[in-house]
Parts: sequence; C-alpha cells; structure tokens
Amino acid sequence: MTTLQLEKLGDSIQIDHKESKHLMDIILDSMSLKGTERDADFVGKEELIDTFSSIIELIINNNFSNKKEELFLISVLDRLNLKKEILELALSETNIKDIKIAGKRLGKKSQSGFETK
Repeated sequence: MTTLQLEKLGDSIQIDHKESKHLMDIILDSMSLKGTERDADFVGKEELIDTFSSIIELIINNNFSNKKEELFLISVLDRLNLKKEILELALSETNIKDIKIAGKRLGKKSQSGFETK
C-alpha cells in the first residue's frame, strides 16, 4: 500500500467527535449505579469498570497524554475505583440480606421440627 492509500484508509476508519461522544455516553450509562438490582448487574458493571480502568491506566503508563490530561485521567480513575467499591459494598449487602432471609427460614423450619403434637 502506498502512503496515500494508507492515509485514505486511516481517514475512512477514523472515529469522529460525535461518534466518540456517543460511545462515551453508552459506556458511562453502562457503568451507572442507577437501576442496579440483581447480583449479575453488579458483577457486569464491576467488570466494565475494571476494563475501562485498565484502558485509562494503559494511557497513563504509556505516556499517551500530557501532564494536565494525566491528572484528569487519574481523577477519573479514582472516581471509577470509588464506584467499584460502592458496587462491591452493595453486592455484599445483598448477600447479607439473602443470608438473613435464609437464616430466618431455617430458624422457622427448625422450630417447627421441634414442635410437639
């Protein structure tokens, strides 16, 4: 391929500003804590946060950004880590809630097993 052909190819596959904004909206909505009720939702969102955080860390570690951008990326990374901790906390609360419900059921079953007729 010639240089001109590579430039044309590069231009044709370039993601424009409108597309990148739409992509970021989709990613951020996917990691939102709103509407997260099931354990599977928590786990999926946690995986998304991990993946997105890894991308940000790669950008920082490979010097693809200047110092001002790097500070911004570190700030975003901190907020993502906080969001992940909140998801983990919510997931553990769900498990504790389930354990308490199961404990009550078992308690009732064991009490009925000791009842005399």
